[in-house]
Amino acid sequence: MTYLSLVPIHEVRRSGIRRDTPDVRHREVMELFGRIDSASPRSSAGVLFRVDIADWQVLSGSDRHGTGGVSKVPVYLIRSKVPPEFDKPSMITREETDTVPTEGSAVQFRIAVNGIERVDRDKARPTRRDGEPPKGPDDRSLTISQWLQKRLDGALKDIKISNHQREVLGADRHGRHTNSGKVIQIDTIDGIATVDAQARLIELLENGVGRAKSYGCGLLTIKDI
Repeated sequence: MTYLSLVPIHEVRRSGIRRDTPDVRHREVMELFGRIDSASPRSSAGVLFRVDIADWQVLSGSDRHGTGGVSKVPVYLIRSKVPPEFDKPSMITREETDTVPTEGSAVQFRIAVNGIERVDRDKARPTRRDGEPPKGPDDRSLTISQWLQKRLDGALKDIKISNHQREVLGADRHGRHTNSGKVIQIDTIDGIATVDAQARLIELLENGVGRAKSYGCGLLTIKDI
């Protein structure tokens, strides 16, 4: 059994926090679960999360009759094996009871990943955006589509990306380190695909995809088309 929670970021962010960093996001999410008696609390509780955008009226119930305009707010979408211990005013938590689509089903998906390609133990390189040419004859970096297909292999196939947004936390707009802790690249990707093997898909839904899961990467969600 897993749970999905949606909580506006402004309801968990402490006053005085001026910079959005990987460590800030990790702390804000994990504090919702209280004390977890484990050497690896996030992994033990099965916590995966990403930043999404949601309708404030839906979260707050302030416009249940649809009379006002729709405003969007950044939220944490969280999947976990246990429900959060601490509630917030506009937080929504529900058990996931939907059946995972079977082999051959067409699905929409969204995923946030750390789209970094490991060259060796101590070196990594960013993936290229789809359509971005290699930087030179020796550039063998993967495109984000190629990278994603490798990570989702056995679960989803025939992947087609419809939207891709990249942010780098802990660095300024020129890519320079801001001395605020870790630097994490997060690629949020929307697309369509075909289910290859249901068991493998369930494994990725529960355990996440790729690295940097503590900092907002790895959460996959799907929906039947």
